[in-house]
Order: sequence, then C-alpha cells, then structure tokens
Amino acid sequence: MTLSERVRQHLKDRNWSQAQLAQASGLDPSVVSRLLAGERPWRKEHVACVAAALSTTPEDLIEGTDTSVDDGAEIDAEFVATLTKAHGALVAENARLEAELAAANSKVKQSGDDQQKLAQQVADLQLALEREKRSRAAMESEKRAAEMREAELTRQVSSLSAERSRLMVNMDAARRQIAHVQAAYAKAAETANRNYAVAKDLEQKLSTAKGVATVTGLFGLAMVVGNALSDDDEPPPRARNRRRRA
Repeated sequence: MTLSERVRQHLKDRNWSQAQLAQASGLDPSVVSRLLAGERPWRKEHVACVAAALSTTPEDLIEGTDTSVDDGAEIDAEFVATLTKAHGALVAENARLEAELAAANSKVKQSGDDQQKLAQQVADLQLALEREKRSRAAMESEKRAAEMREAELTRQVSSLSAERSRLMVNMDAARRQIAHVQAAYAKAAETANRNYAVAKDLEQKLSTAKGVATVTGLFGLAMVVGNALSDDDEPPPRARNRRRRA
C-alpha cells in the first residue's frame, strides 16, 4: 500500500474530500491533489501536515507503506509559500476564534447572570408557592371550620324550628285555654252581675222589710205596754179567782 492510498483510506473513513484535507492540513489543494495522484513526491513537511490533519503521527501514517519520503535539505518554495499562507490563515482564524471565545465568554457570563436571576426567580417562586400552599391550607382549615359552624348552626336552626313548632302548639293551646277562661270569666261576670242585681234587689226588699218590721215591732211593743198597763190596774189573776171564789 502506498502512502497516497493510506491517506485516501483515511479520507474514506472520515468521509472527507481532498479539499477538506487541504483545509485541515494547511496545504494548497493542488499540492494535495498531486500528492494523492502520485504526481509529486511526499516530503517530510507534507507528511507532518497531513498526519496532523488526520489526528495521527507521521510515523503511524507512513508505517506499512512502500512510499519513501523525500527528506532532502532543499526547501520547497511552494511549500514555504503554502505554509506562509496557511500561517496567515491560522492567524486570522485564531483572531476570529479569540473573538468568538470572547463573545462566548461574554455569553457565558451573561448566561451566568441570567442563571443567577433565574435561580433567584425560582427561589422567589418557590417561596411564593410555599406561601400560597400555607394560605391555601389556612383557607381549607377555615373552610372546614366554617362548614362545621354551618352544620352546627343548621342543627341549631333545626332545633329552634322544632322548639318554635312546639311553642306554637303550646301557644295555640294557651290561646284556646285563654279563650275558654275568657268565656268562663264572661259567664262568671254575667252571673256575678246578675247575682249582684238580685242581691241589690234583695237588699232593697230587706230594707223595706226592716222598715215594716220596725213599724210592726213598735206597734206590737205598744200593745204589749198597753196590756201591761191594763194588767197593773186589774188585780192579779189569783185575787180575781179568790174574789170569784168568795
């Protein structure tokens, strides 16, 4: 296996093109094309750049191949130009990467600040959630207490309703009793009035009778007195009898 075949196998395994290999190695695409086509001998510098692009060492890349590497002292002007161009590109790429790194660091810092804000917001939300839970638990407790009070009031209302019904029954009975008592009182008053009239009539009659009795008594007394006086003028009964006997 030649070195070019080994490199093509690496490209196939990575699904790379020659242009991608040239960009990764810093070599000119025409140089890479001629190296892989066998139109140009591999130099040590070429092997080092390609090995670095393929993430391996020059020794591992060359091992097992039948391609000799030109290790001449002459410096390939085209290679120098390619390296110079690649160096410029690397410098520009490094500058771009540094700018991207700075932007990324800024984004990371901003992300850290945002994360801290989000963490604070999460903590605030958790605190608000805990407060809401406690408030809801208190509301549930108050609701249960209100339901218990409502049930107790309902029982009291039911008891009072039953008591009211009983009192209304008693009141109706009392009203009937009062009506009965009033009727009896009216009847008793009527009887009393009638008795009073009778008593007054009797009193009047008694008064009249007393007057008559008084007159009669005086008359009788006069008669008694008169009889007594006449008896004094006459002798006693025994004397009269004696006289009659004589």
